[in-house]
Amino acid sequence: MGDVHEAKLLKSRIKDLGQIGLLMDIAVPVRLSTNTVTGVLAAHLMADWLIDVNASMQEASPVETLILTAKGQVIVGPPVLMGHTLDEPTFA
Repeated sequence: MGDVHEAKLLKSRIKDLGQIGLLMDIAVPVRLSTNTVTGVLAAHLMADWLIDVNASMQEASPVETLILTAKGQVIVGPPVLMGHTLDEPTFA
C-alpha cells in the first residue's frame, strides 16, 4: 500500500473525487499455484469510499477501523479523530 495522497493526475479525468479528494494506492501480486508471480493487480481507493465502508462495518461489528497517513493523520476513523494527527506512541 502507498500513502494517502491527492488525486493530482486524476482530477482532470474524474468528475467526482469525493468530499476529501484523497486516494490510497494498493498493489497485490498475482500468483500461479506454483507461487510464480504472473502480474500485479493495482487500484486507487478513494478515501471517501473507505469512510463509507468503515461506517457500514460499524453496524455489523464493534471493531473500529483507523487509516492513517505516514505522518499519523487520521483519514478514516471516528469523527472525533478525523483530520487529527496521532503521535506515534498512540497508534503504535
